[in-house]
Amino acid sequence: MKDDSAHVVSREWLASVVAAALPDGHGLVPLGRFNPDPRGSSGSVRAYFGARCDCTTAAVLSVEASATKSKLEVEAALPALIRTLLAQRDAFLRMPCSTHQRLRVPGSGFTGGATNQGKPTS
Repeated sequence: MKDDSAHVVSREWLASVVAAALPDGHGLVPLGRFNPDPRGSSGSVRAYFGARCDCTTAAVLSVEASATKSKLEVEAALPALIRTLLAQRDAFLRMPCSTHQRLRVPGSGFTGGATNQGKPTS
């Protein structure tokens, strides 16, 4: 049987290539340990990033790829993945802080330090 492990998309690989492709000043923090689906039962691979507003509210954002896709296929789709992630960030940062306050989850413990003064940067 052929070993396809070099071509299989992992959560770590996806997070790495997405993080490397983000523009300077993106204000996102990779959430490498965050994994709500450790068994991979969803059929997709997700990479998680955190965004934080000046009001200190944080959001967990994600991009995903089908677990059946090759690394080459995911790399071909990388511009769309980046656009999706940045659109999520921008939507969160455009929300008024009063909305952020209502969305907060007590005790979430997000410790990412990046801020971008409540303004999308790209």
